[in-house]
Amino acid sequence: GTLSCTSSTPQNRYLTISGAALGFQITGGWLQLINLTVTHAGGVAPVLEVDAGLVTLVGSTLQGGGSFYGGNVHLGAGASIQLQSGSVVRDGEAAFDGGGIYCTGGGTVFVEADSGVSENRAARGGGIFLDGCTLELSAGGPAMAALDPDDAGAPAPEGMGDPYWGIWYNQATAAGGGVYAQDGADIVAN
Repeated sequence: GTLSCTSSTPQNRYLTISGAALGFQITGGWLQLINLTVTHAGGVAPVLEVDAGLVTLVGSTLQGGGSFYGGNVHLGAGASIQLQSGSVVRDGEAAFDGGGIYCTGGGTVFVEADSGVSENRAARGGGIFLDGCTLELSAGGPAMAALDPDDAGAPAPEGMGDPYWGIWYNQATAAGGGVYAQDGADIVAN
């Protein structure tokens, strides 16, 4: 079915959506998800598929997705996602690439210092898989620690904030527990 919202949510309220074979598909434009938790409870589809456009998560969580490419988030050519204000992409699983986020064709994945990609699993890129995309990590937070290739899949060190902030606890069976980058992908630390 189709979910549509025509009324505004009262300020400081949270909405949780859960269910099997649930997901959002964005085919263009801009979508902002604020204080939203989306839990995928089965099926073979990412929680969020962005064919084109920009999705911004603000204080939101996407979790429990499963697919072949992009367990929680699948970004098509030129699509982008921003994780801001405590947003988390977690507990996703991909059979092949990108347990948390799969990005191909020149898109951008932006992770603010107080947001993260955690507890995801895939063959390559347990947390994030980049194929010609850019990963931008905001300074001043645990996301930056993922740049150490020896620690990219390791637990967050003590004192690093919320255990889901940054790029932590991700697993890959082949390569790139935290981040796997190929074909001209860039990782930028701001």
